[in-house]
Amino acid sequence: MNTLNIPDPPVRGEMLRRGAKPRTGWLWAVFYLLLALLIALLASNLWIRTHYFIVDVEGRSMEDTVLGGDVLYAERDTAHLSRGDVVVIDVSQSRHFGVENIIKRLIAVEGDRIKCEDGVVYLDTGAGYRALEEDYVKPGYVMPDFGEVALGEGEIFVMGDNRQVSDDSRRLEEPLKRSQIIGVILPWSMDESGFSFGKFFIRGFLSGDFAFS
Repeated sequence: MNTLNIPDPPVRGEMLRRGAKPRTGWLWAVFYLLLALLIALLASNLWIRTHYFIVDVEGRSMEDTVLGGDVLYAERDTAHLSRGDVVVIDVSQSRHFGVENIIKRLIAVEGDRIKCEDGVVYLDTGAGYRALEEDYVKPGYVMPDFGEVALGEGEIFVMGDNRQVSDDSRRLEEPLKRSQIIGVILPWSMDESGFSFGKFFIRGFLSGDFAFS
């Protein structure tokens, strides 16, 4: 009677010697995961650099909202400006300032009228003059009066929050233009208790520009 001899299954060492391949699927999974993370990081870097930049502040004219030495974050999109925004302005073509950029608060825009009486700023946006509630202004100083300024096409009127030392639209012979605004400061970046993780995260992607206040 013939018998069929069935050999025992080979042990792992024998499998490898016979050319059997070990399972490496998990290594490929880790590789593709790391590759996806790298691509996401590069894409985030490009997107952030395209939309934002860092502002290193020097000067005192935006005290106490912004102090010299503060590091702020600005959005490059200036299509949706609002009165009261803190903005970065390119003044490199102006002989008045002698610096590349300044940081000021946007007070009035094209079509507005503005004046100061008894230390109070009045703004007419089309419905008559009203006194501005400027809780951001550094206290302890009464700003000198100035007469009505009517803003023409594309013109803006800016002032620093520290009105006593700020060099701004009040002292210019020619008005600044909206097209000179290159960034809008993100409000949370002016808050010391703000989104600190966001500041740390974005800082790693961006280069800085100096802005004098």
